[in-house]
Amino acid sequence: MNFLNPAILFGLIAAGIPILLHLLNLRKLKKVDFSTLKFLKELQKTKIKKLKLKQIILLILRTLIIIFIVLAFSRPTIQSSLPLMENYAKSTSVILVDNSFSMDLSDEYGNRLNQAKKAAIEIIGNMKEGDEAALIKMASLDERNQFEFTRNLELLQENVEAIKVSHTKAELNQSLTMAANIIGKQQNINKEIYLITDAQNNIFSPSDSMEIKGLNAALYVIPVGYEAKADLGNLSVDSIKVISKIYAADKEVEVEAYVKNNSDSDVNGVVVSMLFNGRRVSQRTTDIPAGETRSVDISAVPNSTGSIKGEIEIEGDPLEIDNRRYFGFMIPENPKIAVYGPKLNYKLLVAAIKGAYKSTEPNIEHFNAGTFSSINFNDYDLIILAQGSPGVNENTRLAEYIANGGALLIFADYQNLDDLKDLASKTGFGDLKQLAFSENSPGVFTSVDRQHPIFEGVFQNENSDNDIVESANVYSAFAPQQGQAIISIPGGVFLAESRLGKGKAFFTAVSADLDMSNYPLTGIYAALSYRSVLYLTALELEGISVQSGDDVYIDIPKKYANETNLKILDPNGNEFYASPVDLPGGTVLIIKNMEIPGVYEVLSSNGEAITNFAVNTENTESYSPDKDSEYFTEQLENKLDETVEIVFLDATENISQSISRARVGTELWQLMLILALLCAAAELFVQKSTKQELS
Repeated sequence: MNFLNPAILFGLIAAGIPILLHLLNLRKLKKVDFSTLKFLKELQKTKIKKLKLKQIILLILRTLIIIFIVLAFSRPTIQSSLPLMENYAKSTSVILVDNSFSMDLSDEYGNRLNQAKKAAIEIIGNMKEGDEAALIKMASLDERNQFEFTRNLELLQENVEAIKVSHTKAELNQSLTMAANIIGKQQNINKEIYLITDAQNNIFSPSDSMEIKGLNAALYVIPVGYEAKADLGNLSVDSIKVISKIYAADKEVEVEAYVKNNSDSDVNGVVVSMLFNGRRVSQRTTDIPAGETRSVDISAVPNSTGSIKGEIEIEGDPLEIDNRRYFGFMIPENPKIAVYGPKLNYKLLVAAIKGAYKSTEPNIEHFNAGTFSSINFNDYDLIILAQGSPGVNENTRLAEYIANGGALLIFADYQNLDDLKDLASKTGFGDLKQLAFSENSPGVFTSVDRQHPIFEGVFQNENSDNDIVESANVYSAFAPQQGQAIISIPGGVFLAESRLGKGKAFFTAVSADLDMSNYPLTGIYAALSYRSVLYLTALELEGISVQSGDDVYIDIPKKYANETNLKILDPNGNEFYASPVDLPGGTVLIIKNMEIPGVYEVLSSNGEAITNFAVNTENTESYSPDKDSEYFTEQLENKLDETVEIVFLDATENISQSISRARVGTELWQLMLILALLCAAAELFVQKSTKQELS
């Protein structure tokens, strides 16, 4: 038995008042002398016994009157029904509906989300007048705080019918915590939480070990799909890995896709497609054994510049949402390059770089010592120093430019050697070591970092030393002592990379002319110059991918830092705007709760593509659950207090009958009041009878 107003029970102390009065009256009894001994004996045998009995009955009745009145106001309840008492304690219910996309599967009982809705509507239909309920969609984070308790059961049913599949996974811990917080504030005796879910294993997040306290309610679990026998045969694109690091128009982009067979049967001839900007550009087929994952290498040429929306897709199956996965990358449209140095060096570089481009070519401008100081570095994607350092003052500006996301390609030079050393130090290459070789024994390449992105696709086997790399003949060089070595020569480094802040720089140990080597005359000069430009002008922002429901944090390049409103295009072509935030580490664009899967584009105020990012669904949502109620119960018990009662209900049976069997709560205040009135009536009758006998 429970009490809705337990504080009133202190009033039971008043039940001792009749007893106290009775004891006080006993002390006031007086001796009466009777003239006839025979009469006294007869009175003792008959009248006195009756009077004492009636006084005890009056004492009991008066005490019971007080007890029953106090109990009536304390509102006692029991978890069962009583004959002829149709009214039971009002109920407060929270209905948790799993609307994650795994609920979009259909089995022999129909669509699982529809099964969940049917169960929820049956729960609502089992409620009576005065009951209240709240609805929580477990996979709709943005709507979590918009619910409230209602006694309008028709409106509640309409809200259930309106539930749609979400692209995010269900959050059990947050849902139960929210239910515990709100249900504890309600006054109804029956407090119930209904959990309707397909019980995917990912509903228990490994990183979320928080225990849920204060869940003062019965928990009814309705697992959907546990009784299904059919093999649904669901395949999913589990993940993707973009192999390519350098992107250019007419340059092949390679992707490794992982496809998982979540069914109990082998699937042969699975068609895996790659799409660029909605156009199918490549296909592969593979066989996938039951329960296993297969990787598929697939590649294609973009044939365009700007923002590329990539997509890996498999053919349709029972669950469509997990049949595709997205990625994005940017191909700069005519990168803008500033070249500092003499005309000869400039012409050699321009010829080498532009000659390698096919469908497009960069916009290259030449500057000399007199005009270089007027350059606004943020207007350029890359700055090439073809004649060493332009001066100490410019070195500082160049270092700041790199740290803010710029790119720099340095060629060593004898002129202004002190300035060159200062530049190397400020841009992360450390001290310079001067190397000298004879004409008869020039320095040649001794090692090449074949895994560096600028050599992507050059070598048949990146881990093999059999491929021959053409080498320049080096007669003198200024080798950097820090940075990542890309190409080495005897005694030092020929080409190195440095990361400074958000940007990157290359340092070439020889000049861009023939003073220090024959490098400009070799075939590798054009290839390295072209690939260096591609690599250095590639946006560092590409490759951003988040899960549905997560927030996106994007570092905005310095050239767009003054933008107050950036336009975002969602996968459906809808526009919305977001404002960057200036933080100590730079300008950051924060976009909250990205739920719709696909590739989003970030544009400047004048429509220029800044970057893109992908939103993908949680891959574990596609995995088949264990259908083990014992495991599910154990996991729940680990999160809940021991006092919480967990009851499993069968979603395929009559939910209303199952709930009725599980609980019926009855308030007894009416019964207590009736008993108090009956005791009062009996007390009046006995008291009247006692007075008559005394008279």
